[in-house]
Formats: sequence, C-alpha cells, structure tokens
Amino acid sequence: MDSLIGHRKNLLVLIFIIIAFAGGVFFIKKYFYSNYNNYNIIVISLTSLRPDHLSFNNYERFTSPNIDELAKQSLIFRNAYSVSSWTLPSGISLFTGLYPFSHEVMNRHDGSYLNEKIPTLMDRLEKAGYETAAFTGGFDYDPIFGLTNRFKKNFYSAPMSSGKWGITDYDNNFGKIASSTQKAIDWLRANQNSKPFFLFVQGYDTHCPFTPKEGGKIFDPTYENKKNIDFSGCIQTRRGSQSKEVNSEKVWQVFSVAKIGEQPNALFLTERDVMHLIALYDEEIYEADKSVGNILRTINELGLSQNTIIILLAEHGDYLGEHGQFMRGGSIRGTFGEEAMRIPLIISIPDARPKIFDQFVSIVDIAPTIADILGINFKTAQGISFYPLIKGSKKKTREAVYGGSIFEPSINNFFFKEKSITEMVREGDWKLIKEAIFNSSKGLIEEEYKLYNLQKDPDEDDSVASDYQYIVEDLKEKLDNWRKSIISKEDY
Repeated sequence: MDSLIGHRKNLLVLIFIIIAFAGGVFFIKKYFYSNYNNYNIIVISLTSLRPDHLSFNNYERFTSPNIDELAKQSLIFRNAYSVSSWTLPSGISLFTGLYPFSHEVMNRHDGSYLNEKIPTLMDRLEKAGYETAAFTGGFDYDPIFGLTNRFKKNFYSAPMSSGKWGITDYDNNFGKIASSTQKAIDWLRANQNSKPFFLFVQGYDTHCPFTPKEGGKIFDPTYENKKNIDFSGCIQTRRGSQSKEVNSEKVWQVFSVAKIGEQPNALFLTERDVMHLIALYDEEIYEADKSVGNILRTINELGLSQNTIIILLAEHGDYLGEHGQFMRGGSIRGTFGEEAMRIPLIISIPDARPKIFDQFVSIVDIAPTIADILGINFKTAQGISFYPLIKGSKKKTREAVYGGSIFEPSINNFFFKEKSITEMVREGDWKLIKEAIFNSSKGLIEEEYKLYNLQKDPDEDDSVASDYQYIVEDLKEKLDNWRKSIISKEDY
C-alpha cells in the first residue's frame, strides 16, 4: 500500500513538473519567442522626424500624443541610426537591407534605378503569400527609382517624370501623410480578412517646408513676424551658417527655396525667428500624429491588434539651426551629425512587453529583422537582424553603426557644385565622420576627419581628432574595411 501511495506521489510530482515546464514554455513563447508567422506588418514613416522632438522622449512640447500611446506598449530603440542624411538612399536601404554604396541609388537626377536583381523585403513577403501596399507622399518614393513599384499596390501623391519633379510648387498638403492615410485605411478595411499583409504609410510632414495648418499658433502664438519672413519655402544653408551680431542680436543668413528650380531667396533669421521655425516643425509633428492616431484606431477597430506588428520610424532627422545648420541638402559637410543620423524607432509586437533598448541598430537592420520575426529568409541583406536582441539574447547584434553615401549635384543646383562623399562610424561613445569633396577636373580637393566623444560632447560641438589620433586611426581603418566589404556585388 505504501508502495502504491509512493508511486502515486511520484506520478503527481511528474505531472506537476510537466505542467510547470509546459507553463514555462508557454510563458517564454508568449513573451519572448512567439510564433509570428503570417502576422501583419505595418511600417509608418514620418520623414525627417527627430526622436528628441517626440513628447514621450521628455520633449518640452506635447507634440505626439498618439505616438506616445504607441510607445507605451512598444519596444523603443534609443540608438537607432540611418545610413544617409536624405531620403532616397535611406529609403532604399530600409527595404533592401543594403547600404547606399551597395544599392547605388543615391541621386535623383542621374537615372538611378534599383537593380531588379536586388531583392526587397516586399518581394520576399509576396513570395510568402503576403499582400503588399504602399501609400506615400511620392518624392523619393516615386516608382521611378525602382522601389515602391515592388509593392503590389502603390499610391503616391507626388509624381515625377523622366527624373524631373512633376510639379514645381511646395503645396501645403503635398506629400503629407494625411493625403495617404484615408486611402491606406480604405485598403486596410478591404484586406483585413484576406492574406496577411505588409503595409507602408509615409508622409513628408516633418520635411521642409514647415507649413502646418495653424501656422505656428499652437506652439508659438505670441510670435510677431516683424520682417514678414516667408516660412513657406525650404529654409536651408549650404554649410553651417555663422551667426552675426546685428543691433546686439544674433542673426543667421539662410536661403529659402519656395519653388523647385528657382533662385533661392536670402533670409536673415534672429534667434526668435529660429524659435518660430522650430515651433512650425513641432506643429507638423502634431498634425502628422493625428494621422498616425487614425491608423492605430483603425487597427483596433478592425480587430487586427493581436496579429499585427507596427513599426514607426523615419529615414533620417534634420537640422533646426544647430551649429548654424538648417536642413541637410545631400551628403555635404556637416550633415552626418546626430540631429540628421539618429532616427526614432518604435516597434509594437503583440504579447511583447514594453522595453527600452540602448544597443546600436541601423535602418539596414529593419528588413532582416522583420523577416526574422516572421520566419522568412532574407539572408541577402547586409543588415543584421536584431530579433535575438528583442528575444532577450545577451549576444550583441552590433558593435558599431555605419553610414555613408555619395552626393552628385545636378547642373542647376544653386547650393552645391562639387561631388561629395560623407561617411561615419559610431562605436561606443566615439563617432568618426569622414567628409570628402571632389572636383570634376581636379579629383579630391578636400578631406577631413572629425572625431567626437558623444558621452562628453553629445551636441558634437568640438572635434577632438587632433587629441586622439590613435582612435581616429582605429575607426578610420574600420570605416575603410566596412566600405570595402559592402561594395561587393555578391551581397545580392
């Protein structure tokens, strides 16, 4: 009898262990290793959006209430970087997982077209049975560059023709996310019960010119435009503009381009004018956030929240007067600073607990990461999947982030006449930027390396390259090796 009782006890213990193990496996799967096969993917991009101007990042203005709500339930990557300071090369990198030097689509006017042999994330997903659709503001997402035409459904509000801008005016609603949101929502409703889908929605709200509907009244109602400055054009500088003292007041000379192809107008901005420009930018975020909110509410209304992964990001940031720099203007000197290269990256995954990551990730990592989450092969990418990081692996996915691209201005470019190549590497607290300028007849005419310790100098005010030459040499070698490794055509 005692033997029988003992056997029963052992059996009960065994059953308890099995149940506990199964529960543990369920917990691990639920929170770390969920099977996300056939989950929907929605990627939302607000071009030129800076993470430090989102209110959940302790920004002084309440710019992004809907994005803030998304962030509360998401994975936040505070050290996400782009690979270029403007949209065309970065957007191609986002969907190919390749660096600009490899996919070679970096300039609008030279007939650049994504090689059809290069697979994109959309191609991989369509083969896996996904419906794919893109609703964008056009510009650098026009199918003329060979990217968005890879989506099965492609809507864009800014057509181009023969490599030239289809329209000349910067219209207030031109290319903004609001012009695409309702069409994207209609597509969502029509496809909610069919195949799993991959949806891309993008807008240029936070890209210059900053023309919010309220005209600055939300965040800067007391501003008096005494000099009748026209803020409706793209306000920019060729390089960092040095301020001058005028009547005991700092003044920056900038240029405004209201119509593409026309001569820029010179403007002189005071500190108060710059503050208003920033307020206009912040209001653009606030307006775009409403469209993001409409998309998120639609996802909930349609019951898609439990099987849809949502990613919000930007292709690059922008300058709002830091170091006298306004806008970016291609791969020119001074445009690979943190303001332009650091991007927001928010990922909402069903059943994944909210978490903040400080590890380095790159925009080229996003396509392979999405594929990895879905269990789809995308090994041709140069990017590195950071899904192991999401799952809690202690293994580092990256020791460093890299960026680099070539800018060749068109003949009628008023700001830039020379070809330029800008590259960067960020490893630990150190960041090295290489800037090279080329002349068509003389070749390389100028080259400079800048080194920053971002822990001590987060605003990149002072290059310490001359003081830490051994670090410059070390990072320079890594930058050279990186570029050599990614130019290989074998990557695709």
